[in-house]
Amino acid sequence: RLFHTAVTASGSVYNTWQCRVMYHWFKQARRRAGGADMGGFTRILHSGRPDEFVHEIPTFVADPLPDGADQESLSRIAPTWMNISLAMKKDPEADKAFGWVLEMYAYAVSSALHGVGNILHKDFMIQPPWDLEIGDSFIIHYTYGCDYDMKVYSSLLTQNFRIRLRSSFFNHVLLLTRAN
Repeated sequence: RLFHTAVTASGSVYNTWQCRVMYHWFKQARRRAGGADMGGFTRILHSGRPDEFVHEIPTFVADPLPDGADQESLSRIAPTWMNISLAMKKDPEADKAFGWVLEMYAYAVSSALHGVGNILHKDFMIQPPWDLEIGDSFIIHYTYGCDYDMKVYSSLLTQNFRIRLRSSFFNHVLLLTRAN
């Protein structure tokens, strides 16, 4: 089945630059052999207002607080979210284990502690490298690196193929910069 690439965007200069580079490489990959499975691309701009790139990058402009988000729930969990984030950051083991995604997990824990549900649809999203099957999921949350060899998928392999959000992104940027 076709897959659709969606990226959330703040509209900042840095984030817009990332989205422009990402969309460029999405179009390049879709043109190549095997790229037919690549459906669409949507930048979800959560600033609440269009910017000058809405005609360059397919964009959905979302309100800063989308439908379904409950201000009361957010104000209830925010202090706990902050305290858990700070406690995890101060704990060297937790900081090392969670790294830059620490606040996402602190949010999930805080929501659970306050009984705030965030599940829109069971198995809505998979998250490699932890989920190995696509199943009936709707989205793939690309957060961690994905390594493959010809037979095995693992977050620990570095043999034949590697996708890393930061290293892959900056390698493409360097290639793009060198080509121009």
